[in-house]
Amino acid sequence: MKLLLTLLLLTLALPLAGMETKPPSLAGTAWIVTAIAGDTPPPDRPVTIEFGDDNRISGNSSCNRFMGSCTIDGDKITVGPLAGTRMFCEEELMAREQRFLDLLQTAQTWTLSPEGHLILQGEKGKIEARRQEENPGP
Repeated sequence: MKLLLTLLLLTLALPLAGMETKPPSLAGTAWIVTAIAGDTPPPDRPVTIEFGDDNRISGNSSCNRFMGSCTIDGDKITVGPLAGTRMFCEEELMAREQRFLDLLQTAQTWTLSPEGHLILQGEKGKIEARRQEENPGP
C-alpha cells in the first residue's frame, strides 16, 4: 500500500517538477513612480511609466512626456533611446526629470517587490513605482 501511495504521489508531482514559472509581464501595465533614487516626486507633478504591448515605453517625466523603445528579457530591461516633449518647467523640476530619464535609460533589471511594486535597477540607482489603478476613486 505504501508503495502504491508513493507511486501515485510521484505521478502527480512529475508534471509539476518540469513546469517553468513564467515571469510576470510588464506589457500593458501603467505605473506611478514613488521614488527616483530615493527622492519622492511631488504629488502635483506625477511621474508615470507605461509599458506598451509593442516593446514601447512612454509616460510623464513630471514636466514633459517621453516615449521610446523598451526590451524585456526575463528580469533584464533595456530602455531607449527616448524622445520627449520640450516644455520648460522650474529648475528643480527639470533636474528631477533629467535624473529620472537618466535612471530609466540606464536601468538593467526589473523586479516586483512582495507588495507588487516595480523596481527598476541600474548602476546609477533605482526607480520605484506602484501599479496605477485603472479606476482611481474620488
